[in-house]
Amino acid sequence: MSLKTVLFIISFLFSSLALAAENISVISSGALKIHTFHGISNSHLIETKNELHLIDAQMTFKHARQLKKYIDSVGKPLVQVILSHNHPDHWFGAEIFSSQTPIATTANITKDLKNGGYRYIKNLKKKLKDNMPDQVIKPDVELNLGQHNWDGLKVIVEEYAEQESHHSLVLKLPEHGIMIGQDLFYNEMFLVASDRNRNKHWVEILQNFSANEAKHYKTILVGHGKNSDPAVFTQDIKYLNALEATLAKGLTQQQTQQEMIKQFPEKGGKGMLAISMRNLFNPH
Repeated sequence: MSLKTVLFIISFLFSSLALAAENISVISSGALKIHTFHGISNSHLIETKNELHLIDAQMTFKHARQLKKYIDSVGKPLVQVILSHNHPDHWFGAEIFSSQTPIATTANITKDLKNGGYRYIKNLKKKLKDNMPDQVIKPDVELNLGQHNWDGLKVIVEEYAEQESHHSLVLKLPEHGIMIGQDLFYNEMFLVASDRNRNKHWVEILQNFSANEAKHYKTILVGHGKNSDPAVFTQDIKYLNALEATLAKGLTQQQTQQEMIKQFPEKGGKGMLAISMRNLFNPH
């Protein structure tokens, strides 16, 4: 990712700090509750009978503290914070939790954080100042892929490579038909694309979900936008295919951006579209 792209991300994300602290939605399924904090990105709080598990920790300390205040109000212990991938809008806030709660992710995502996290800190620090960490978060626990039991809740952890990020987690709750995919899924938002080859692989992953997981998982929790159903798979496939077709026309960066807005006028997050354009046209 180029410095120009990173600096644009600074401006776009910093402009989002005024989002409402109480922007919470809750899904109930039997004894299970999942609370979604809609900030710069989405954080999902899984509430079982006796404990809490958090997926992603927000971009800024401001939002992370708001999230922590809400979690404290639920009245159950937070036993882990899981990081879904290495983009800063999902892990910068983890420091707010790390003194009291273990931070967990896979070995691959830990490597992604180690390899690229410092660049985000270096380039975002001037803008976000004390609203972000000084150091890259070091996960305490290696999260293993496969089946887990969280306080009686069956959870399947999977990892997918080279799509929106280098590695991303998917959490499946098969007994409840719920799937948490974070930035593999955007609902009615412009997707942040990195390069055309990764976009094509992203489409393949989504097509597989549409053909298989959609049969069982009817509630899909996303990284950006409102939580959805399996229609989000085909929605994002349609967008990525349209993006590739538009790029194939050989238009300029500005023309491509304008064409995507014309094709998808209903989508939010035009700043994320601009990030994609910088990734695609200025990759270094």
